[in-house]
Amino acid sequence: MGALGMLVASKLSVNHAVTGYVRRPEQIERIKQSGLISDVNIYNVSTKLINDIGHHELYIVCVKQTHLNDVIPYLKKLLDDDKVIFLQNGLGHVEKVQSLKPKVFLGTCDHGVMRLSDYEYSHKGEGKVRIASLRESNRNDAVRLVEALDYSFFPVEIHPELFRILYEKLMINSVINPLTAIFEVPNGQVVENTYLNKLAKKLTKEGADALSLDFDRLWEKVKEVAIHTKDNHSSMLRDIEQRQLTEIDYINGYIMKVSDQPVPYHECMYNMVKAKEQR
Repeated sequence: MGALGMLVASKLSVNHAVTGYVRRPEQIERIKQSGLISDVNIYNVSTKLINDIGHHELYIVCVKQTHLNDVIPYLKKLLDDDKVIFLQNGLGHVEKVQSLKPKVFLGTCDHGVMRLSDYEYSHKGEGKVRIASLRESNRNDAVRLVEALDYSFFPVEIHPELFRILYEKLMINSVINPLTAIFEVPNGQVVENTYLNKLAKKLTKEGADALSLDFDRLWEKVKEVAIHTKDNHSSMLRDIEQRQLTEIDYINGYIMKVSDQPVPYHECMYNMVKAKEQR
């Protein structure tokens, strides 16, 4: 469980029996000793190794795109009636989960969250989880999931145009994440710094054209998110700071892959972040 996994597990544990799956015994021990701690709140969540995955009414996959290939083999063992929600940045995972047997739901999460340790995280900003079924035949299941998961302190809702939301979030991430990672600045600088603002606008225009999205709407959303999270470090910047692989392949790399026209600004961001990864 990283930052998002700890947040989701904590919030849902208030009203549900939640099991968090991790890769290291050390994290299990820390969570057993201290619980999951968010600022001043402590949550008790059962924790096991991913190799010991059991049967549950619902599975929520919160790992980053870079770790999704490690998780999918476990999900292939699930049954047709099992339910899995995927909460990832980017859109690279959609192809990977198409062939899974369980009922698959895609989602976005707007919460701002930062991992502090194996058992601590900081909830930086309130948001919503939005989900929709990958397959039309499972729409009623999505309704029932929202009825079971939606609480005032952790709102979950169905979005009828989830792919548009996924594309919009992809676009916002493709602007804020690489700029903050390359220049090592908090999110607000994307708007406040005159020259980063110019680059951000160019990236938004280029991406909107490539994905057939409305530029004006997207640019307002980019500015809104940057201002709302102005003191936050983006997930891509934190990956660079921690010398971990970023999700650039699934964000700007995805735009490069699907665009039928040149996207030089996104290609530049992609190569600069990959250079920092290699360094």
